[in-house]
Amino acid sequence: MIDTAKRLKALSDATRLRILYMIAQTDECCVCEIQNVLELTAPTTSRNLRILEEAGFVNKRRDGKWMHYRLSELPARWEALRKTVFGVIEESGDAEDVLERFADWRGKSCCLASSDAEEMGK
Repeated sequence: MIDTAKRLKALSDATRLRILYMIAQTDECCVCEIQNVLELTAPTTSRNLRILEEAGFVNKRRDGKWMHYRLSELPARWEALRKTVFGVIEESGDAEDVLERFADWRGKSCCLASSDAEEMGK
């Protein structure tokens, strides 16, 4: 069973909240999208995604050399808390820059460019 304190601690960091909010905007985000849109270093991105995964908020999937993250299914009370947190983020206006940069970045992902190049080489 995942510890309540671990989940609450995962939600107590602004970077992790931004990552969760960004992932919630789509079915799945590649780690390169998260890193570039939020302007994070690779180690910072990995560490925060690992914390979110260990707390049960995200699941990952490997596609070649790329990792993709999506929101995990949560028990009803935790899902309600996650939605409440997202509502607070939206009301505060803290998400506007993330949404704007994400919309600009979407479709230009490193993993998409790489897989397009691989397809052309075939």
